[in-house]
Amino acid sequence: FRSEEARLYEMSRFRQLLRVTDREAKQRISSVSRALYQQSLSSVADKVDMRTGESLAGASEAFGLPSDEAAVMNAERYCQIAGDLLKGGHLTSEGTATLERTQGVLQLGDHAATAAFESVAAPIFRKDVDQVADGLREEAPNQAETAATKLSMRCMDLSLSNRAMNVVITEGFTATLRSYYDQACKDARINGEEASLMTLDKMLAFASRADAVFAAIAARAGDQDGEAEMITPITLAAADRKSTRLNSSH
Repeated sequence: FRSEEARLYEMSRFRQLLRVTDREAKQRISSVSRALYQQSLSSVADKVDMRTGESLAGASEAFGLPSDEAAVMNAERYCQIAGDLLKGGHLTSEGTATLERTQGVLQLGDHAATAAFESVAAPIFRKDVDQVADGLREEAPNQAETAATKLSMRCMDLSLSNRAMNVVITEGFTATLRSYYDQACKDARINGEEASLMTLDKMLAFASRADAVFAAIAARAGDQDGEAEMITPITLAAADRKSTRLNSSH
């Protein structure tokens, strides 16, 4: 619109024509704007260049899409592209270059792009962590080093940072620790103290193996970077109702 007055006049005509309230009119316009901008976003990845970026910036303004909504949609599109590039289970050098260009086209800051990428890559890595955690339930030769090597390599395959890797591993190992604890609480209620103690012994053994994996990962990082990264050992909060019987039993 050429002026605010012209915009308000056309909005009034729009509401009268469709017989809708001002709120309903804005909702419909927002829905159409988002749909039109989504069509523009669909071209990203096929044509990742400056011209595409300029076209997107012009499109969001022309469609009257608020900048915060455009930013959210841009991040969502980045996630979709990252997901497509990670379908093979790893990110190639070509894929990395594509994401770097896509970040520029979608005008995403480094923090936003990293968060968007990790939201896609982390769940993939979590599957690997869960597999390793299952293997740590029983003791095996060279277990910590084997697990650390596998997880470190998968992290590299997915181009996840060490920080993201440590977060996902901690979440996965803690989930397994929690499953042991929940079982111990159940045993205390149903199967008695002896069964509960056996489960707690298994939980402590798992925690020890998990800490050994963390130590091996930190050592590998130190060998590569010259300084070992300190990783907080996994812990488990027991302040819940299920722990009452267990705590009273032991």
